[in-house]
Amino acid sequence: MRQLLTAILLVISAGVPQAVSAQGTQQVSASSLQLVVFNRPGEKWAERAKATPLLLAHRDIYLKLAESGDIVFSGRFVGEPLLGMSIFNASVDEAAIQKQLESDPAVTAGYIALEFRLFAANFAKAPEATGKQP
Repeated sequence: MRQLLTAILLVISAGVPQAVSAQGTQQVSASSLQLVVFNRPGEKWAERAKATPLLLAHRDIYLKLAESGDIVFSGRFVGEPLLGMSIFNASVDEAAIQKQLESDPAVTAGYIALEFRLFAANFAKAPEATGKQP
């Protein structure tokens, strides 16, 4: 888990002005906040088998955001509870992204619940290679 968080910090800090200390830790500008969106099961998640078209449309929204360069990093956590996370570029219009995601048919129908947070990367250090595949 620690390596995952470190990797996330590295991805987030890409392109952000940095100062490197003697220990190799990169200090990231606190003025660069990034939108993070968590996807959780909504109140109708147990009925998701009948919502395949809505869930595919949900996936397509995130694919388009990734293709446009708005998403830096997106995926799901392994295990329970089911949780997905997307990290957006610092340059995105947060209000527009929030409006777009809240109008997602899978969200409005109650299959997926969203949580919007801002993340300020302060430090990042390159993770050690483990050879593990995600």
